[in-house]
Amino acid sequence: MIEAWNVGVEERAYYATGTYMAQKIEENCGTKYLAELVNKGSMQFVRDYNAVVLNDYKIVLSNTKSLNSVIQNIKFLSKVS
Repeated sequence: MIEAWNVGVEERAYYATGTYMAQKIEENCGTKYLAELVNKGSMQFVRDYNAVVLNDYKIVLSNTKSLNSVIQNIKFLSKVS
């Protein structure tokens, strides 16, 4: 998990991925929809992304309640070590 934090946050991989996802949503749904999506939360963002990309590019989530819980776990583990 610490490596996920280092690569994802410190090396900005999560930001690049999110930017790509937002681009795909915007291309298919428009800028206005993307702007409104900000208020719908991270799970809706992933669902909307998955709705507009081919199966090979879909994000598969495990049985987590939300992306925020995953992010919180990564942050916690990086502080513990």
